[in-house]
Amino acid sequence: VVVAGWIYTVAKLYAEPSVYSASTMIELNLRERFDDPETVDYQREFEVIKSRETLALVIERLGLDKRWDMTNYEAFQALVEMIELEPLADHRLVRISAYHRESHLAAELANAIAEAYSSRTSSQVRKHESERLDILENQIAVQQLKLEKSRVKMLDIMEQYNIADLRNSRPIEPDAQPDTGTGKIYEQALQRIFEAEVEVEELRATIGVLQNADLGGPIELAVGLGVEDPELRERSPEFRELLRSRAQLLAAGVPEGDPRVASVDARIEAARGELESVIQSLGDALQTRLALAEENLRIARDIKEKTAKEMLSERRQNIVYIEARKDYELNRQLLAEMQEGLAVGRIENGRKLQPAIAHERAEIPTSPVRPLVEESFDRAFRAL
Repeated sequence: VVVAGWIYTVAKLYAEPSVYSASTMIELNLRERFDDPETVDYQREFEVIKSRETLALVIERLGLDKRWDMTNYEAFQALVEMIELEPLADHRLVRISAYHRESHLAAELANAIAEAYSSRTSSQVRKHESERLDILENQIAVQQLKLEKSRVKMLDIMEQYNIADLRNSRPIEPDAQPDTGTGKIYEQALQRIFEAEVEVEELRATIGVLQNADLGGPIELAVGLGVEDPELRERSPEFRELLRSRAQLLAAGVPEGDPRVASVDARIEAARGELESVIQSLGDALQTRLALAEENLRIARDIKEKTAKEMLSERRQNIVYIEARKDYELNRQLLAEMQEGLAVGRIENGRKLQPAIAHERAEIPTSPVRPLVEESFDRAFRAL
């Protein structure tokens, strides 16, 4: 009878399973938490779901420690054993199943675990983002100091080298040089050197011809040079006419000693003396012009050499300025990007997060799913 009763009790308990299962399905929205959400580490997420921090939220919300008359840690240990997690194919889906003898509590546990996971990961994201924004704010403060330091350095260089860069409001271009006017002076000096060299060569050639040619040649050159000398222009034709008259007399057979030839010769000598005096004056004037042209050439060369040195110095100074300005503009750009990132981060941190998207909530099960065989045997032996 005793054995029969024990067998009946065990069979009855086994035939009447006392555990209920309720499941909810969530999608892991990893974009809320990771920069590279393509790979799902289910093991990592399962550890988060079963962690004491997550389940403590469930215990507190449902008052499990009081309902089960346990310490908080004991309730955590018991709750861990009531959970099953299963990754589903595609879409980062996870099924959370909770088991309990009370059907309504099984459903409450499954839903509460999903909500606790979402809540905890949301808190983690917000905490991480808040820490990141705090760090970014500190970096912005440091960057503002760097920007001001680079600005002061740039202005000091501009003042030191007397640089007035009208392009200061625009981004700097590679190898850009502020227009200080030295380059224009250098170009003008080159032009003056060219003109002076041409003038000097022409004057030297003219003076050489005047010194070596016969009287007719210098007169032609003097007239050709455009010397405004009324006496030269008046006596040149007379002198040539006297030369032609003498030639005509000789051609007509008049001998050299004839008074007519002698009279023309006397007039030729008088005209020659006057013209030679004019030519001498012209030569002196050309020598003066040559000296002035040579002096202008020397001055132009000095200006060229001086401005070349100034341009080299300005280029070196400008390199220093450009580097300082590039540093300033880089710091300004970095600060703008950091400030923009901070503004975007604040907006993002203020929006509602969904690290886990619930696709279905657990419903209260209507029938148990499996017997607690070991516990049934234990209760059966206690009943004997």
